[in-house]
Amino acid sequence: MIVGAVAAGEQLVFTCHGDEVNIAARLEQLNKQYGTYVLASEGTRAAAGEGFAFREIGAITVRGRANPTVVYAVDGGPEPG
Repeated sequence: MIVGAVAAGEQLVFTCHGDEVNIAARLEQLNKQYGTYVLASEGTRAAAGEGFAFREIGAITVRGRANPTVVYAVDGGPEPG
């Protein structure tokens, strides 16, 4: 993933590019279909550690990819404190 500010003339825009960004965009579109608010890939689940409750949705082939991605619903986060 590449993240940073990109300038075009006098306009500066913060953006990100990469495969994980594309997967995130596809998962966001699937929330309505699965009745969820936040979906995460297996890589995001692993990076989040134990601070969140995940529920496996299943292996889904998202648009633009040949191989299925294991997808999880995020059911909760750390308690504020």
